[in-house]
Amino acid sequence: MKRIRIALIITLAFFVIIASIHTAKKTRQSSQDIGPLFFYALDGQKISYNDTISPSKTVLFLWTSECTVCKDEIIRLSKECALYEDINVIYINLGETKRAVERFLSHYGVSSCILGNVLLDAAINIRRKFIVIGVPTVIFFKDGVPVDISYTLDDHLIKKVFGDG
Repeated sequence: MKRIRIALIITLAFFVIIASIHTAKKTRQSSQDIGPLFFYALDGQKISYNDTISPSKTVLFLWTSECTVCKDEIIRLSKECALYEDINVIYINLGETKRAVERFLSHYGVSSCILGNVLLDAAINIRRKFIVIGVPTVIFFKDGVPVDISYTLDDHLIKKVFGDG
């Protein structure tokens, strides 16, 4: 009787693992096929994903206002804008309203170097495209191609990804 239970548990575990692998593959496949991807700037302008990542050195900083680490990073980055002048850093808010984002940015006195680069992804399509599981997430692009992903943004990482020049 004990052997039957063990065999049953092993068989059940096997099916759970197979089902998980199948689901993960399905998720990865569908994540790449989400259709046209657009964001909205705070002024209401519609901006395509391709236009967003087209500069040779681009960083997408994915965030929400409810994320404490995101808040701390945005406040820190707001004070360090000069370090990232030659890089296109875009701050993409995931799933929040324009009003909530503007309130957050105003409350923390975020500098204009960030304000002009905030985009809204109300449908959180970018999260699905890159299978983002947490925020903040930072995605680095060279010439429109994703080359690295991190959970922070700093000078050391910028040099590692893009080089000194």
